[in-house]
Amino acid sequence: MNMQLKKGTMFATLGIILAACATPSSSAVSSSSSSSSSAAPAFDATRNIVLYTRDTTSGTRAGFFEGIGYAAAGPSDSVLTDGFVIRDNTQILTAMGGADKYGIGYISTSS
Repeated sequence: MNMQLKKGTMFATLGIILAACATPSSSAVSSSSSSSSSAAPAFDATRNIVLYTRDTTSGTRAGFFEGIGYAAAGPSDSVLTDGFVIRDNTQILTAMGGADKYGIGYISTSS
């Protein structure tokens, strides 16, 4: 499998994950739900997604990229898209926990 196809597969997978996590549109909300002012703001699809990764010495990073068939990204940042952010596991968990509504990352399965 060539490098471009692997990149495409990785981003397609991330896209599917993002689509599954998207906030439903107002038309998809049940008519029994009330429109209160405490509702969370809608997801802004025009915003860029922030990609979080671990540093190249991380076993979690190597395992993740190998697991999705993109092992070349484990030891090298040069094959990743521009604009990614390197964080440790705690910072990635914080971002994924809601601190960065437009961020996506990964954690180890032992977490």
